[in-house]
Amino acid sequence: MTPLTAAQRSLWFAQSLEPASPFVIAQFVDLNGELDASRLESSTVAAHREFGVAGLRLRVTDGVPELDEDPDLTLVGGRLDFRRYDDPVRAAMTWMNREWSTATLAPDTALTVANLLQVGPHRWFWYYRAHHIALDGYSAALLMRRTAEIYLSAGPVRQDQVDSVVSDRVAAVARQESRYRESPRCVRDREFWHEKLRSVPSSPVLGASATGTSRGSTLRASGTVPLSDLSAATVIAAFASYVALMCGVDDLCLSLPVSGRVTAASRSLPGAMSNVVPLVLRGVGASTPSSAVCVVESALSEALRHQRYRREDMSALTDGRRQSRVQSFGPVVNVMLFDRALSLGAVRGHVEILTTGPIDDIALNVYPGYTGNIRVDLEANGALYSSAELSAHHDRFVRFLEVFVDTPPNHPAPPLWTDAELGATSPARGEPSIEPRSLDSLLRSAVHRAVDSVAITDGDRSWTYGHLDRMAGLWSRHLKSVDVGPDDVVVVAIPRSIESVLAMWAVARVGATYVPIDPAHPAERVVDMLGVCKPKIGLTTSGCGIRCRTTSSGCSWTVTPMLSRRPSTPSPHMPIIGLT
Repeated sequence: MTPLTAAQRSLWFAQSLEPASPFVIAQFVDLNGELDASRLESSTVAAHREFGVAGLRLRVTDGVPELDEDPDLTLVGGRLDFRRYDDPVRAAMTWMNREWSTATLAPDTALTVANLLQVGPHRWFWYYRAHHIALDGYSAALLMRRTAEIYLSAGPVRQDQVDSVVSDRVAAVARQESRYRESPRCVRDREFWHEKLRSVPSSPVLGASATGTSRGSTLRASGTVPLSDLSAATVIAAFASYVALMCGVDDLCLSLPVSGRVTAASRSLPGAMSNVVPLVLRGVGASTPSSAVCVVESALSEALRHQRYRREDMSALTDGRRQSRVQSFGPVVNVMLFDRALSLGAVRGHVEILTTGPIDDIALNVYPGYTGNIRVDLEANGALYSSAELSAHHDRFVRFLEVFVDTPPNHPAPPLWTDAELGATSPARGEPSIEPRSLDSLLRSAVHRAVDSVAITDGDRSWTYGHLDRMAGLWSRHLKSVDVGPDDVVVVAIPRSIESVLAMWAVARVGATYVPIDPAHPAERVVDMLGVCKPKIGLTTSGCGIRCRTTSSGCSWTVTPMLSRRPSTPSPHMPIIGLT
């Protein structure tokens, strides 16, 4: 029984909290040629024994997790022949995705699984899945390379050699961790991240349907880009700029997966040593592409120098509590610029990644394509994104990346939207069935519906819609007599009353602009408003005294009398308004 390292304990805690989430790495090698399937299977077992993960399983005794090697556990499953299906490749992909997505950490199951899937006369998928407790992505790549070496050698290593290699490597991983945690370097790393995490920008969210922090199934959108020789800093800068522009922010934090191996000796060790560190990028949203690359290069240099300090320990630096759940610091950007080609003599192959583990929000995986292009994959949390939404982000980012890398120095970042997309957009509009109507027509429609109903009450005065309509007609004719019409401004300084409502309706009937003014406002305020709106005429009532207080404004005021409760129908010539 082997105790778990700190990294493995963190993964066990996280898996225990989310038993349905597969904390695994899964990949396959697409092989073409005359393959010796039996030899590859025996080489796979030999490499796993050498790495100490053949038959590896997790056991928990009294709440304490430990690793145990069970020689009876099957590593390599039976060969699967998909040639009988109409679409063998599609059927094999479906099987592999189902296998890794339903993987659990049950006590009696192996932490590593390998299978050979035949999809053509001379085409095979060499499938491999490992729990992150057993191997990280870096180790999985080492293991496949070692398997290829054994396949091409005279034969697998002897069992007595394997045992010593395993014990040496397991002990070396434990020694590396113990020495680091007791070293001054760990203290320096802790101090660096404590200062860096004091002011981390909030995580941007690209998902329009993001409503919580639950974890759903992993969605994926994949494609290739006709680019090559891109640096990691350029790819990260392009993704950071894209996220910042989409979210309308200048500062952001990304999650950067790292190998956790900073020495030549550690780079040859398999195991769970990888880590995720925050990449804090200031001002990247307002930067040109060339400036964004410089920002990323500086942040990368800092982060990689302190990459061994565990992300689960970083939470204690901010809130004093060590989190059990493994969470990201923001969108993940994983640039894997390793050679994906893997040959077994005359058999040519290339590695295809199926998953790198659970996704909190969204993750970008970039690695070289096998035809000289680069592969761009977006993975997302299915609880926060729809498949259509993820595909739209993938297509948009690929276009953005292609233009980003060719943008001259000091030129702004490329636009997010194409000309066709911008041309297809239109301002928000109301229901097309509603015809535009003037305020006067709306008021008149009420008259037609309820001519004899009470429209307004002011103290002991009540007017019907019909009477209000007739009076508004008389007042509007007076306004027309002094040449008030559309595009003119009429200010109304009448206290809240029937007269104030009547004035509004009269102004609306002639098509002028209605500007209410509170007569109680200070004279300076009223004069200032009159200077801004420049009215053609003002309506007020006697007793307001607004004319005397605004003589300097040059406004011509019409004084209206306070009207009776409900006078008899006036003649067209009765003095409703007295012009002064």
